[in-house]
Amino acid sequence: MESLGSIIDGIKSEVLKGAKVGPETFLENVAAFRAAVDWSERWIQGVLAWHASLWVVFLAFRKVYEVQVGLFFGVTIAVGLAERLNALGAAHWEKFATQNYFDDHGIFAGALFCAPMLALSLCMLLNFLHLAAHMLVDVKRREFKDHLTAKEKEKEKEGKAD
Repeated sequence: MESLGSIIDGIKSEVLKGAKVGPETFLENVAAFRAAVDWSERWIQGVLAWHASLWVVFLAFRKVYEVQVGLFFGVTIAVGLAERLNALGAAHWEKFATQNYFDDHGIFAGALFCAPMLALSLCMLLNFLHLAAHMLVDVKRREFKDHLTAKEKEKEKEGKAD
């Protein structure tokens, strides 16, 4: 005969086995996020177009240091303002959205607004490193050429003096 404790444990395990509250894995969370968002809303499409335009500017001007710096600081400022933008969105979501995406923790703002710009910032930092490496190579080549030119001039002076 089973004891009362083992019967309760069996019932508890059966109940908890079927009590899956929400997504557990990363892929399940991504699928739940994609299903929860109404991608046909114009403002969400605008945010996605904004991100696409930032990537186009980054790729088109990847070798122009000044544009890269300006874009990097612009993206950094936008990410810094995300908390305030999330609060504004939470206060006025009825005016532009069909549902309130703006929670106190800023999960939606972080996922849709900040994450793509942080990925862009990472790529920009890698591009800065690439540009700096090429700049260092150019500087060292010029130093080497200047050094060779100085040696040649020195030899010419010695040849004329003899």
